[in-house]
Amino acid sequence: MSAPASSKRPVENIDAILRLEKQDEEKIALHHRVFHAIGSFAGTPQFVVLQCAAVVCWIAFGGVFPDRALDPFPFPLLGTFLALEAVLLTFVKMRLTASWRSGIA
Repeated sequence: MSAPASSKRPVENIDAILRLEKQDEEKIALHHRVFHAIGSFAGTPQFVVLQCAAVVCWIAFGGVFPDRALDPFPFPLLGTFLALEAVLLTFVKMRLTASWRSGIA
């Protein structure tokens, strides 16, 4: 027994929508895809844990090996990196929020 034609129509519609969404994603420029990937990762708990671990390792290495440290206490290079990261991620998040509101993402 086969399913009636009316029950196949929703599945066909869903498949068509998924195909269209995939085609739209492929049309998005590379830099937009990179922004989406960064923005979606930056909002996760994994990013926060990774960021905290990196900062702790940076400070620990500078404290344990002060003669080999790239960035001695009070860690001006680390502060510069974190400030730059905050600025860049702010712009990425603003772009993502704007695209989500407009229905692009």
